[in-house]
Amino acid sequence: MKTTTFILVSLLTLNLYSQTETDLEKERIYNIIKTIDNWYNMGYIRFENYTETWHIKGKNSNELKKNYSKENYTKYVIDRITKIDTLNLLTNTYYQTLLKRLDRNDEFNEAMILTNNKFGNMINSFLVQRSRMDGIPAFWPEANIFLESNKNMSDSDYVEWHKERINIDNTNSAVYKIFYGEIGFSQGTAEGGHGDYHLFKIVFLKEDGQWKIDNMFIEEQTKEDAIKFYDENVERRGYFKD
Repeated sequence: MKTTTFILVSLLTLNLYSQTETDLEKERIYNIIKTIDNWYNMGYIRFENYTETWHIKGKNSNELKKNYSKENYTKYVIDRITKIDTLNLLTNTYYQTLLKRLDRNDEFNEAMILTNNKFGNMINSFLVQRSRMDGIPAFWPEANIFLESNKNMSDSDYVEWHKERINIDNTNSAVYKIFYGEIGFSQGTAEGGHGDYHLFKIVFLKEDGQWKIDNMFIEEQTKEDAIKFYDENVERRGYFKD
């Protein structure tokens, strides 16, 4: 009997330790996303599809507009990407890949370089703003029915919402996965799909005990897969339960 009790206690303790350790790892990954999100939102270039023009957005946009005209927005983006390694958030492989992507002749912004996808042109952030959480336009085209509850969400619940979207595959790799429609504006596709069904992913690798970003990309998925992923998200928050 004592042996059985000891085994049960040991298993519970091990499980609790595993859960706690996983939560700590997710916290570390969340802080990395928060850091690069803050970097991005200090001042970034974004395309406005209704005017078909590029603009500087973000906290420092007014100051940046004094130093950068529309004619040299590309130079601003190149300067930012070139210096992004000073954040110490990226693997060297990913950083070197970003530098190679800068060798292009079209207009682009930071998110297009980071994701290597044209849809990066209208990305507003990497963390989801409260007003956009679970309010995918493709599912709720008239109004986000979760807007009010999102506004009243505590800071800790806001962080937890993001941590739940981080999946640690093993001790050395992880993926942060959200809908593109939660951080970027709706865009169509040549195949007739809906941009809101796309996923935005950040891939992490652990190097020398430290999590680092190894890739960012926008991934197209079918409507059926999008609905499945969406249902999993809203079910996790307890929506539509009796």
